Formats: sequence, C-alpha cells, structure tokens
Amino acid sequence: MSVRIFLLAVMTCFLCSAVYLFPRLMRIHTLPSHRLPPPPLQSDFEGINRNIQDSLLQSAYNVPPIKCLPKGQCQPTRHIMFLKVHKCGSTTVRKILEQATLKYKLKRLSPKHNNIFYPKSKFNSTRKKITVNDANYNPNVTYDIIFNHMIFDSRVIETMMPNDTFYIGIVREPFSQFQSGFNFFHISSKFNLTNTTNPVVEFMENPYKYWTDAYVTTRVGFLRNAMIYAFGFPDDRNDLRNNDRFIAEYIDFLDKKFDFVIVLEMLDESLVLLRRLLCWGMDDVLYVVSNKQEYEYKNVKDEITVKKHRQWSKADYQLYNHFLTKLQNTLMLQGSDFNREVLLFRKAISALGKCKRSRLEVCKNNFKNLLAGIYPHC
Repeated sequence: MSVRIFLLAVMTCFLCSAVYLFPRLMRIHTLPSHRLPPPPLQSDFEGINRNIQDSLLQSAYNVPPIKCLPKGQCQPTRHIMFLKVHKCGSTTVRKILEQATLKYKLKRLSPKHNNIFYPKSKFNSTRKKITVNDANYNPNVTYDIIFNHMIFDSRVIETMMPNDTFYIGIVREPFSQFQSGFNFFHISSKFNLTNTTNPVVEFMENPYKYWTDAYVTTRVGFLRNAMIYAFGFPDDRNDLRNNDRFIAEYIDFLDKKFDFVIVLEMLDESLVLLRRLLCWGMDDVLYVVSNKQEYEYKNVKDEITVKKHRQWSKADYQLYNHFLTKLQNTLMLQGSDFNREVLLFRKAISALGKCKRSRLEVCKNNFKNLLAGIYPHC
C-alpha cells in the first residue's frame, strides 16, 4: 500500500512539473515576433542622408548652384574686403583682386604709407590694428575694395567700407606658414641660427631662448600665431592666448564676420567657390603663382618639432582646422559640375603658367571658350 502511495506522489509531481515547464520551454523556441526589428526602409536612409546634409549645411558656405553661365541673373559683387595674411599665398590672391579692380572699375581704399596698413620702417614694422588714420580715407567717398596687409579690426573696416561688403580671408597649414615666415623674415640671421642644419628645429627646441613678448608687434611676431593675429586676435595677452574657450569664441566671431576664407592647400577649389559667390566670370579668378620661394628646409617636417609648434601656435591650428573643415563640408555639397569646373580651371592655370605675358588675354579667352562644355548660356 505504501509503495502505491509513493508512486502516485511521484507521478503527481512529474505531471505538475510538466504543466509548469512546458509553456516556458515552448517560449524559448517561439520568441514573440514584435521583438525583431523591421528591415530598414529606403525612406530611413533618405532621412539619415538629410540629417547628414543638414549638419553639413550648418558648418558650410552657402554657395548657389550654377546651372548656366550668368547673363544678368546676378550682379558681380563690387564691395570686397580681403585680409592679406603673410605667407599664405595672399599675394597671388591680391593680384586677382587687382585685375578685378581694373575690370569692374572699383574704387580702392589704399594705405597712406608703405603699401601696408601699419607703420613700417626700412628695418622693422609695428604690427598694430588698422585705424582710420592708416588709410587714405575720405568719409565722403564710397570705397569698393581693400586688400593690403593689415591687422584686422572689424569696427574700423565697417567704418570705412559699405555695409554690404563681402569679407574674404585666407589661411594656410600652420607649420608650413611658420617655416615660410621664418625664411622670408630672415629669422635665422636675427637669432644667429645660420650655422644649423635646420634653424626651425633649433628654434623650436627652446623658443623662449630667443623670444620675448616684446616681439609680438614686430616682424618676429610672425613666428607665433601669425595668422590669427592678423585676424585681430590678441596674441599679446598671456591670459587669453592659450585660453581654449576664448579662442573658440574668437573663431566663432570670425566665422560670422567673414563670408569666405580661402584655404591655400585647396586654392583652386576655393577660387571656384569664391567666383560663384561673387558672381564673377571664370577668367576673373585665373592666376599665376606669385612670391613663391625655395629654401633648404622648406619640405622638412620633423614630427617632434611640429608637435612643439602645435603647442606654440595653438590658436593658429584651431583657426586653420575650423576653416579647413568648413571648406571641406562645402565641397561635399557640390555637384558634379563643380568637379568638372575645377578640373578645367586647373588645366587653364597650367596653360596660363606657360603663356607668354603678351598672350595672356588670348589664353584667358581660350579658357572661356572651353566653358561651353560644362555650362550652357542662360
């Protein structure tokens, strides 16, 4: 009797366990379908692309698309301010603007002395922000263009130039700009570094062995944060020079003030974009490289020295990276016609470099005739 009761109890426990476990075992093999994510739709990808494009547009120049060669659909920009920054290819750009000044009959605002907007003697210069007194300015005259070297001051420029002035800047990869300035301003001779293999490396080993803050307003000042100083940044302020928040705020101010900043390493792309923004003709931005110099250490880049320079000219690197990124974002938004135009532009520049001065206009006209292959006339 006791055996039967025992067996009955075992069977009862087995049946209870089966009733409890069976639905749970079944759930392992039949997961609810709603937990599986649905396959992505084409519209989802389009939404992602729109988000990426919107993000690019927030940090890119608004360059109007070109469907055809303009014939009265827009008017060439007449009021232009170009910040000519030392050793950034700015002489090449200045010559483009000089040609435009003649072609469009622009009234130029020029310096009073020495072709730059700050005092300069035979042996030195005092780099200070531009003032009204540094220019041949007459408040009763409307000036169209200004393009000489200066230390930028937005309030002064706003006083002398029309309200609709188009502001153009230019930057260059900071270490290359530093090396070029080091050579151009004969810094090796000033600091007795002429007997070293690479005076730039020697200088960056210990800059404060040679440098004092009194140099900021002299030509030696081009050795530290040279570009952003030309944009009006207070490199002479020790409390602000390496302050990341202040640097970011100042670059944000420049971003809002300057309508376009040329990047020397992408000069051709920059000029094609610029001529679209200005509603200029293709031939208006053709150029021949000017003021290019060769020196022994030009292409030598020691990684340790570059790293030291990145710390030494911190604000310059942040300035360059900001406007390089903005230009790259803009290029990503351009159509195939832009790429074809850049290729044709480079062919024209190459041909122009071989063209004799007496045939310069003929070469330009030949270039204009080639444009029919890209754009129809409006």
